[in-house]
Parts: sequence; structure tokens; C-alpha cells
Amino acid sequence: MPTTWSCPAAVPSTDRAKVEAQLRDLLGRGLRGMGKTKAAADVQLSSGPAARGLHQSRPEPRDAVWVVTLQTPALLCEPEGFNDGPLCEGYQRVWSQLSADSLQMKRFYAQQYLAGGRYLYRRFQSHSDYRPWLLTDAGSVFVFEAARGRESYAQERIAEWLAHGLPLPGWVARDGSDWNTCPFLPENGFGEIAVNLDVHWDRRPKEGEYHVV
Repeated sequence: MPTTWSCPAAVPSTDRAKVEAQLRDLLGRGLRGMGKTKAAADVQLSSGPAARGLHQSRPEPRDAVWVVTLQTPALLCEPEGFNDGPLCEGYQRVWSQLSADSLQMKRFYAQQYLAGGRYLYRRFQSHSDYRPWLLTDAGSVFVFEAARGRESYAQERIAEWLAHGLPLPGWVARDGSDWNTCPFLPENGFGEIAVNLDVHWDRRPKEGEYHVV
């Protein structure tokens, strides 16, 4: 089955030629012996544009808000944090930290799940106590407005997240936040977002079609 990967935007422009040369050398003979089944894959490098997503994101605010939709699961709230207050407060804390207080969460519609088990523990947590990761699932939606006087900075953060994925919250670093201690890194495709998709305006309930509980 064909699969496409694009060059990470986080690679500085001054280093991309060197990284490309290293990738060509590494992948020139394809990938062999991957995973438990020792699968093989042929690799073709292209300098063409990356494939477009199914939906077009718009980093500019619409009706003075940004509607952020997770396209892949993301590490956001700390599991232990749910003992300290409602879920809403946990998300407010993490978004405030990630945006440097430039975005204020108005509302959200999210689902969470725990990721753990024997393999993940032995591979990533054998140096510490067993602690499953809490991920916010793909499809979760968060609605933001800019903090007063910080509209420009907020839009910069949104654009950065679109290009690189959501950064890891500060609490993740306590147990390690590199490839050897955490499998849910932005570099592995986690925390990808879409912003201000048309569907959120085209299908929003009309006046009188719903009642606030």
C-alpha cells in the first residue's frame, strides 16, 4: 500500500540539504526487516510538494475564534491532574501553557483514552513506575479566542502548530520526552491539527435548533 511522508518542517532550512543526503543514503536500498513480521518497503524520495490533506486549514481567526481539531491523538492533560479539578480546568491549564497565555479556551468537545500495557512499559518506562499515558483522541475539538492584546502572537502559535504539530506539555519532560522514553512525539505524527474547517460553520445548529443545558 503506497504511503507518503513529507520532510518535517522543523528541519532548519540550512540543514535540509544535509538531511536529504543522509536520507537518500539511508533509504537508497529500501527498508528491510521492519517490525515483528520483518516487513520490507521500497522507498522513493521526491522533491515535489507534500500531499494535501483532505481538509483545508485556515490559520487566521474566523468570527474571532480558532476551532482546532485534532487529526491524530495528542498528549495534553496529565492523568494525575484529573484529581485536582474538572476536566475543563485541566485542558485550560495545558492550552494556556502551550500558547504562552495567548489563547483562551472557550469550549471543547473531547474524548480521552489510556495507552499502556506490557510492551509500552518495558520499552519506554522500565526505569520508573508504571504510568499509562492519557491521550486526547483524534477528532476532539477545541474553540479558542485570543487573549486581549495578543491576537498576533496567538495566530503565530496556531500557524506553528499547523506546521510542526502540537508541542509536548511541560509535564511530559518529567518522565522524559525523547524517542527513548515517550512514543507519542510530534515527530511520530502525534498532535497533528486542522484549524477552522468549513464543516464547523456549515453544519453549526441554527438559532432555535438546540438549547443550552
